[in-house]
Amino acid sequence: MSLLKSENPNALEDTVCDPFTATINDYPGVLTRIEVVQTTPIKLKAYFRLPNSNQYISVEGIAGYATNVVPSLPNLALSVTCRSLNCSQVTGRSLVSLNPAGTTCKFTCPDGSVGLQQCGTILDLSAIRCPVDAMSFAECNFNSLFPSTIRGVTVICSECGEDP
Repeated sequence: MSLLKSENPNALEDTVCDPFTATINDYPGVLTRIEVVQTTPIKLKAYFRLPNSNQYISVEGIAGYATNVVPSLPNLALSVTCRSLNCSQVTGRSLVSLNPAGTTCKFTCPDGSVGLQQCGTILDLSAIRCPVDAMSFAECNFNSLFPSTIRGVTVICSECGEDP
């Protein structure tokens, strides 16, 4: 996993975190974990450790593709999505609008307070490189998080109780 840092070195000067308005740029940190939260559309949760601290923030966001082309199967990034949920394989996929109606994402402050915000993008799945046997996104390499534009993607995984 790449160690990624947010860009604002002065962000920690603010002592109060409002989880409804805070952004990742308000809290520079090192990415320590990334996990799949849901598959319709693919939503990830990234955990960041704050510098010189044992405090963390987490932020959720939509994962997808920077193109309007539905990824063909098999697709390694989609397979990692399913494997990280202990599912066997991808059986279907489709592109969706970036922020489907009602899609919200959680932002968790260092004090543990949680707020819902409109989902943003978190990862361009076409820009990551994973080993063929990767079981989670922690085993993959990527250069950046929070791309400016992507199309969300919905994935159906087999042996997870989802209907294809």
